[in-house]
Amino acid sequence: MKRRYERGAAVVEFAVILPLLLTLGAGIVEFSSLYFNKQILATASREGARLGIVADTLDSEIRERVKKVCREEYNKGTPLIPASFAPILATYGTAIIDLPDADIVITRAGSGGFQEDLTVEVKYTYQFLLPAIIGLGNTKLLRSKTVMKIEDDPTP
Repeated sequence: MKRRYERGAAVVEFAVILPLLLTLGAGIVEFSSLYFNKQILATASREGARLGIVADTLDSEIRERVKKVCREEYNKGTPLIPASFAPILATYGTAIIDLPDADIVITRAGSGGFQEDLTVEVKYTYQFLLPAIIGLGNTKLLRSKTVMKIEDDPTP
């Protein structure tokens, strides 16, 4: 049997613990989205480098491949996101859909010949979703860099 002064204690305890639970849930969502975008960048830089090492390709072709992979990988994950959130994600910069060419840096060591390094670095400025909605607008620069040896030997 509850005593008279204990009535409403559960409501007070819930009110105290609710902000902690909401913060924890928001942190899980933010970290998951950040990690998802980081993995997309890693995949895109790796695929761009693979294209560049096996065939004599132009930098513009590698950039297009990186952009295509970013779009495809992002779209693979969007079924997990409710459709009503898609405009919010596109607005606040948590969706890697269109990377500018300046964020894709391609470097060939030496003359770019056989067994020399090809480096593809992809950068993306991630804007945290929940702080952006409430007006804080914190960002983090995500980077992924892949270095591979060029395999295309021009001599038969």
